[in-house]
This record gives sequence, C-alpha cells and structure tokens, in this order.
Amino acid sequence: HVFYRWSDESVPKLTSIADDSGDIVYFEYNEEILKISHKEKTYILHREKAEEGWLISKVTDPIGRTTEIDYEAHALYFNFWGGAQNGKKNTYYLLKSVSYPTGFVSKYSYITGTKWLYEKQNGKIEYAKVSERFDADGQLRTDYISYNYSKEPDGCPDYKSDKLPTGYNYTTVLTD
Repeated sequence: HVFYRWSDESVPKLTSIADDSGDIVYFEYNEEILKISHKEKTYILHREKAEEGWLISKVTDPIGRTTEIDYEAHALYFNFWGGAQNGKKNTYYLLKSVSYPTGFVSKYSYITGTKWLYEKQNGKIEYAKVSERFDADGQLRTDYISYNYSKEPDGCPDYKSDKLPTGYNYTTVLTD
C-alpha cells in the first residue's frame, strides 16, 4: 500500500508519501521552494512565478550541485470557432536551456505549426515543436539533433486541404 498525506490548507498540498515498509518521502513548501526529502537526502526545487502558475527555475541535489532551467515565453494563437474576432493568444513557456553543474548546457529551439481543429478549417491552434537540440561546453557543441517534420496528421505547418492526409511520417535528422 501507498499512503498519501495532505495539508489542511484551503488548497491542500501533498506533505508525504509512505509505503508499508516505512519508507517516507516528505514535501515542504514555501513561496519559492519545494523540498523533497527521503531518508537523509533532500532535493530543492526553486520556483519562479510565470504569467499563470509556476516554473521550476533550478534544482539543487543533496550534495549542493545546482542545475538551472531557463524558459522562453511564446504567445501562440488559438481560435476555436474561426473568424478573426474569436481568436486569442495563449502564453506557453518552452524549455530554452538546462545548465548542469558540470558546465554543460543543453539548448533547445522551436518552430511553430498550425493545427486545424475541424475538417472545414473553422478553427485552428498554433503550437511549438522542437526544431533543434544540442549540448554546449563553452564553444564546443556536441550531440546536435535537428528535427524535421513532414506529412504529419495535424497539418503542420499549414495544411490547407479539407481532409487530413491518409499517411504521415516523422523525420529526425541526427548530425554530430
């Protein structure tokens, strides 16, 4: 069995998870930090306020090493019914980079696509997809991956037909 314990606040927070063997994982919260502890190890997740909600900005491991996480805000268009007056932009926070204690940084880039919500193109939504990812250590770039998408079922980047294609495939090109 697994047992979950929650706080008595108006918006309950998970305070611990325990199992039959007596193992317990504890959760402590304050405005900008979440601590997760098990036995004598504690991970600290640092949070920062985003437009709506929170983002994890860095993680500190039990021996004090910190991994930093950076995001990039993208306003992407959404229109459920069609017609210019009905659309709006929603803000999405996309992973931009992860900086590791070793000095390596993983970086990400994105492209946007358009998905039609109906066969007759009444509504549509923009969304982001990874276009490239690589690791960097100073000027040295390694593990470069370029993502190319074609013939997708969602119509990205701008499918114009009344019907979705009958076949699709995803292509990923890996370059050293």
